[in-house]
Amino acid sequence: MSAVRRKRSARKATGFRLAFWRPKTRRKKRKVSWALRRQRFGKWWRGRKRSFRYARQQMAPYGAFLTFAIVVMIGSALWAGGVLAQWRLEASYMTQRFLVSQGFAVKSVNVEGRHYTTKDELYAALNVTSGDSLFHVNINDVQRRIESLDWVDQADVIRLWPDTLHIVLVERRPAALWQLGGQITLIDRSGTVISPDHLTEFNGLPHVVGPGAGVEAAHLIDLLGRYPLIKARVSAAVRVGERRWNLRLDNGVDIQLPDRQEDQALDLLTQMDARHRLLARDIVSLDMRVPGQLFIRLDSNQVVRLNAQGVKT
Repeated sequence: MSAVRRKRSARKATGFRLAFWRPKTRRKKRKVSWALRRQRFGKWWRGRKRSFRYARQQMAPYGAFLTFAIVVMIGSALWAGGVLAQWRLEASYMTQRFLVSQGFAVKSVNVEGRHYTTKDELYAALNVTSGDSLFHVNINDVQRRIESLDWVDQADVIRLWPDTLHIVLVERRPAALWQLGGQITLIDRSGTVISPDHLTEFNGLPHVVGPGAGVEAAHLIDLLGRYPLIKARVSAAVRVGERRWNLRLDNGVDIQLPDRQEDQALDLLTQMDARHRLLARDIVSLDMRVPGQLFIRLDSNQVVRLNAQGVKT
C-alpha cells in the first residue's frame, strides 16, 4: 500500500472516532453559597404559603358549615336523649348545695302589712322551704304568685343576705259589698272581687246589687259622698239594666235615678226633702228619671207629679 493510501485510511479512522466516540469527562460541581440556598428556600416557602392561604380561603365556608352541622347534630342528640337537662339539673343541685353549705340558705321569712291574708295562703304562694338556697329563689315568680292572692294588691319580695326573705304586702281595701246571684262578696274601688269572707267586719260598707254594679260602685260612692243626708239613709243600691241606679232607703222607699245627670236629680231630691220632708212621708217610691220632675207613688197607689218648684202638675 502506498503512503498516500495509508494517510487517507488513517484520516478516515480518526474521523470516525471523533464523530461517534468521545472520551469521558468529569463535570465540575458548582458550589452554591448558603445565602443563595436561603434565597431559593424562601422563594419556595412563600409559594407554598400562598397556596395554603388560597386553599384555606376557598375551604373556609365549607369548614364553617361542617363545624356548625356537627355541633347541631351533637347538641340535638344530647337534647333528645335528655342528657343536657340532666346535666343542668345536676349542676343546679350541686350549686345550691355549695351555696347552702356557705351559709346562703333561707332560715326566716319576714312579712309586713298582712292583715286578712292567711298564713297558709301566703306560704303556699311563697313555695320556699327552710334550707333552700337564697340565691335560687326566683323573686319575680314569688311576687307574681303572692299578688295572685285575693287580698293582695301589691307585693314586694326582698332578699336580706345571707338567710332572710322580707315580704311587704299592700292589701286591697274593701269599698263595697256586691251582691250577685245570691252571693255577697267584698270588692275594691275598681270592682275587683276580693273575698266572700269577713263580711261581718265590713257590714257598714255600701251594698250594691246586680250585674255591672261592682264596676260602677266607686262612682256611686263618690256621688253619694256629696249628699251625706241621703247617703246615711241608703241601705242598698240596685243596678238596673247596667245603666242606672235604684236607691233603696232604710224606710223601704225606692228612689229611681236617671241614667245620666244623677247629681241634678239628687240636688232636686235634696231641695224637695228640705221643703216638704218627702223622705219622712208614707210613700212607696220616687221616680226621678225625667229631668226636672219628680213622680211620687203613694201607699194608695196614687202618683203625684211635682216640678222643680215643688208644684203639683
